[in-house]
Amino acid sequence: MRANGLIATDWGEGLADGAGAMAGAWNAAVEAKRRGVALGDTDAMREVARYNEVDCRVMAEILDHLRREH
Repeated sequence: MRANGLIATDWGEGLADGAGAMAGAWNAAVEAKRRGVALGDTDAMREVARYNEVDCRVMAEILDHLRREH
């Protein structure tokens, strides 16, 4: 939808989809336990958080577009 000018947010690089985010969170939990750190202190979990933020923003833009145009 972005390529057609219907939404503004660009996904950029990173996790490809929700399944990748779930796998990333699983790996982050394993890493956090192994290192003895909080889950949010792992690079993998920070990447999942960035993915989820963009995912929510894109969904909001899609809903806004559909409500305005259809």
